[in-house]
Amino acid sequence: MFSWRHETAVRGRRLLRRFLLAGALAFAPAAHAAPRALAVLARDVDRAESVRAVKDVQRTYAQYVQFGLWREAAALFTQGGVANFGEGADIRGRAAVAKALIAQSGKAGLNPGQFNTQLIEEPLVNLAADGRHAQGRWYGFFMLSDGKGGASIEGGVYENDYAREGGRWKIAALRFHPQYAGPYETGWTNWKGQPIGVTPYHFSADEAGKPDLGPSGPPPASSAEK
Repeated sequence: MFSWRHETAVRGRRLLRRFLLAGALAFAPAAHAAPRALAVLARDVDRAESVRAVKDVQRTYAQYVQFGLWREAAALFTQGGVANFGEGADIRGRAAVAKALIAQSGKAGLNPGQFNTQLIEEPLVNLAADGRHAQGRWYGFFMLSDGKGGASIEGGVYENDYAREGGRWKIAALRFHPQYAGPYETGWTNWKGQPIGVTPYHFSADEAGKPDLGPSGPPPASSAEK
């Protein structure tokens, strides 16, 4: 359903990578320096693309659950992915996540009149030094309806983990920390009437505003050298 967005993004990243690598070859100061310059540039481009890919996978999740595409949403998790929607114990494993999502409507898709808009935005994403893991903090605002006349609003904070699996970025852990909820007609209140605490941040003050925390070790050989 949303494959056009993914394919367009992939083509755009491929064109950008080719352009940057071609530029590195053209302006390399010496032939012997070109391979390392290419490797460094390829790693930097990959890391920049990874930050964008992490944001894409989270926003794709929000789109899928809005339309009741539960299995497609679960497929965005790693094989051993974890989910916690704000209550109860962690749900572990892609199959278990799919089952928990389907339970929201009791079937594949939404019930007639059901509304499940989840706005998950304002990302603060940090890519780990290894380039294979990342963490992200998001704010969630949900507009919900059961299709039977009941409507509600809910909001809170996500603190999520991401990992590369099979060459693609996936959700390794999705953890929602609810802060407020309530019926649409009367308004929301603090979650279960309790004071709203501060959800721990995955980053330090020094890491704030730095999507890429910097690579570690020498860059791997670029495929452009071959």
